[in-house]
Amino acid sequence: MRKIPGLAVVALLVTGPVFAADIAVKAPVMPMGPVVGWTGFYIGGNVGWGWSDQAVNFSGDPATLAAIARGQVASSLAHDPNGPVGGVQAGYNWQTGAFVFGIEADIQAADIAKSNSLSTALGGGFFPVTTTASQTLNYLGTVRGRLGYTITPTMLLYGTGGLAYGGAEVSSSVSTTPNCPGFCGGLTSSSTLTGWTAGAGLEYMISSNWTAKFEYLHYDLGSISQTYGDNLGRFPTAFVSTSTSFKGDIVRIGANYKF
Repeated sequence: MRKIPGLAVVALLVTGPVFAADIAVKAPVMPMGPVVGWTGFYIGGNVGWGWSDQAVNFSGDPATLAAIARGQVASSLAHDPNGPVGGVQAGYNWQTGAFVFGIEADIQAADIAKSNSLSTALGGGFFPVTTTASQTLNYLGTVRGRLGYTITPTMLLYGTGGLAYGGAEVSSSVSTTPNCPGFCGGLTSSSTLTGWTAGAGLEYMISSNWTAKFEYLHYDLGSISQTYGDNLGRFPTAFVSTSTSFKGDIVRIGANYKF
């Protein structure tokens, strides 16, 4: 019985280095990689397509309204403009938990446009009337807030809305042919319009600095109205009016570099 303590000491001496070696191997903790987040300033570019279901709508004095009613003057032209958009954006994001708040400003060149004409020859073909119209949105800019939720750490789903502005132009004319024996008038009007925009998007973090996004926006910039009479002043009380609303939709893809 007196030999047991001695055996215990021998066992401790033999196994002690093994336990110590095991502890020494397991002790180091591997360092964690950098935490990827959305907070920060970014700049980028975008390209896309825009479209609208609006038209240049004609009205005017009783004589013009009568001509529209009998089909001599078009009631509306330049329906459903569409075309490319492309530009740049910049913004800043703040992330708290799974939520991301931000503000973004962008401006893009646009060619959301349509033009056409209608020629009529009522009353036996004498003095046919040609009605023409065109509408163009030349550029579109926005300043928007963004509120998003990170579906995954690298995938952001967001809604957005705010101020919209753009450069718009409308041209229209009503002319009897040949050589204006009757009413002949026309006007080109351009304006910088302001309104609102709202939409949604999906943004993916490719790396700690680069993201790619897909975005949809609806915009409403108000309208341009025109009123004009005969170019030669032969019918001082006769006039034509037009009204064109500039509202539509755009979809675009883009890339951002986050600092």
